[in-house]
Amino acid sequence: MSLKANLPMYDWPETSEALDQFWHLFSQTLNNIGYDLPDQLDRQAGEAIWQDQQLAVSQTCGFPLVHTLKESVTVLGTPTFNCDYFVDGHYASVILTRADDKRQYLHEFAGSTVAINSMHSQSGFNALRNLLFEQHLINHDKPGFFAKAHMSGGHRYSMQAVADKQADVCAIDPVSYALAQRYDATTGSLKVIDCTASTPGLPLICSQSLFATTEEFAQWKNAVQDAWKIAASDSVAKPLLLDGIVDLPRAAYNTVACHDLSLLQASF
Repeated sequence: MSLKANLPMYDWPETSEALDQFWHLFSQTLNNIGYDLPDQLDRQAGEAIWQDQQLAVSQTCGFPLVHTLKESVTVLGTPTFNCDYFVDGHYASVILTRADDKRQYLHEFAGSTVAINSMHSQSGFNALRNLLFEQHLINHDKPGFFAKAHMSGGHRYSMQAVADKQADVCAIDPVSYALAQRYDATTGSLKVIDCTASTPGLPLICSQSLFATTEEFAQWKNAVQDAWKIAASDSVAKPLLLDGIVDLPRAAYNTVACHDLSLLQASF
């Protein structure tokens, strides 16, 4: 069996070496007890790897987990991070604008341009859309709020778009924001004006087809969590802001709400 693995969510140029070191420690711990994980992460597969029946370990977003991936993957655990807005395996997205923008509240950005990393992102789009609902700035009858969207392709690019005045506001997961504060001077020109409700963090997943029995999966899940804790306690995890893993049930991700999938693009 040729197992596959990647950890794409926070694989930045500044963190790639630390991620490789983390993976080496994590995978060797598992291989030493009889598993056969690849020596290197697959950085070419992209999101298609989430549907691969040989997927042993990856990290996805809560939104695709409960929508496009709900029949194909299962949750191994939820990594935890040492950063603001991340508590007990749950995180809130921060709403950012330029520091010199005089607007201080989300409602003041009606008719502006929003930067979105992906339409399938919980932290960069769905959480912001839900916040607009919660603040009664949109509803199902009047779903429009922003004038247009700048599709950035990534949280880091969303922050850059706001800093460069290609967009006015964006929602960023707290790990990306903390990494950007450490590695990207762009964040020096940004400020936080709000944050979204908390939802479960980005889960580790594997293919539901990988193990024939629930007992085999349970053994794999326990082994993954134990190996993750070992690697997260090592100094290689510090540049990644990793500090552990929690065992949130799959049902916890059902709180990742989307008011109406048919209206996803109607907020702008």
